[in-house]
Amino acid sequence: MIIKTKLELKEYIKLMYVLTYRKPMVIIISIIGLVMIIGTLGYFLGFKDMYESAPIVPGALGFAFVILVPFSIYRGAKRNFSSSGRLNETINYEFTEDRIIITGESFTS
Repeated sequence: MIIKTKLELKEYIKLMYVLTYRKPMVIIISIIGLVMIIGTLGYFLGFKDMYESAPIVPGALGFAFVILVPFSIYRGAKRNFSSSGRLNETINYEFTEDRIIITGESFTS
């Protein structure tokens, strides 16, 4: 039996997001970022009891945690996929009675 596989960029990016957001620290940082953004929006909507002055720094950090982290994951995954030849080549898996033969465009195992 022969199985042919090819990893697509969209699937690789999704995998990178899943592997990154599986870590508890990344989830905690994202939640903290959301709280900072909500606090900043609350200040500008009139709930000024939370901060003594304009919360520009917490708003910027919240933006970085919530927006820039996923963007950097996307950008890094796209760069890694483009630069790594093994990620974007077709791989054939051949199963026989006594062994498995894996063949790619640049390797055989």
